[in-house]
Amino acid sequence: MYEPSNQQEAYDMIYNVFEFSEKIGEPLLMRIVTRLAHSRSGVERKAQKPQKDISFGSDPRQFVLLPGMARKRYKILLEQQAGFVKASEESPYNTYMDGADKSVGIVACGIGFNYLMENYPEGCSHPVLKIGQYPLPKKQLLQIVATCNEILVLEDGQPFVEKQLKGYLGKGIKVKGRLDGTLSYDGELNPDTVAHALGKENKSYFTIPDMVETRPPALCKGCGHRDMYNALTEVLKEEYPSHKVFSDIGCYTLGANAPFNAINSCVDMGASITM
Repeated sequence: MYEPSNQQEAYDMIYNVFEFSEKIGEPLLMRIVTRLAHSRSGVERKAQKPQKDISFGSDPRQFVLLPGMARKRYKILLEQQAGFVKASEESPYNTYMDGADKSVGIVACGIGFNYLMENYPEGCSHPVLKIGQYPLPKKQLLQIVATCNEILVLEDGQPFVEKQLKGYLGKGIKVKGRLDGTLSYDGELNPDTVAHALGKENKSYFTIPDMVETRPPALCKGCGHRDMYNALTEVLKEEYPSHKVFSDIGCYTLGANAPFNAINSCVDMGASITM
């Protein structure tokens, strides 16, 4: 799995990921978080690769995971694990940067590295292990653990790496992050939360206005869902006063907001029927 820290890395990873996937014969994932998906940046383009012929592979049953085949594929996956770790250790996306202050070492995953460097524009004084490819690189992990008194994990979302490190390293070193309250267990990372975890005060370059108008998403003007919700609400109020409306995910989910207030349930695509 790949986890980019910025748009250029996302571009570069996708550029190379298909080649690596074909080399190891396994599917690969790329994890991006909300802030990265909702931002944009210029990237340095690479030369276009020639289109390859589409083939299904030499083993036609590779993806037919009936119980007997699934057990064989799982064994193959386990046998490949050491190679995956070696690839992570050699990956340009997993880099160790030394620092003079060994009181804490920082494992910065994906966009967490960007937030860290916003607090250290001249370079971080602590040793940093930047993670962008999984499984975790054992060699670099042992390197940062051997030189630091404790480890701070910066990762957006669930504390996946933090939990792995606690099991991976045992009780010989303190691991801090979301699990121990150094960072909030819920919510997104941002430069301020990272600064707070490091005992710093992040000095923003931008002045935030005292009053920022909220701009909730709404159905576009002229959208057919608008008329549909108006008609639906009018009919249901007259014919079924105690009605409940179960929705799926899509643009029409916005019918839950004013002025329609027409939806009582929206879980995921297809859940309207099961709910």
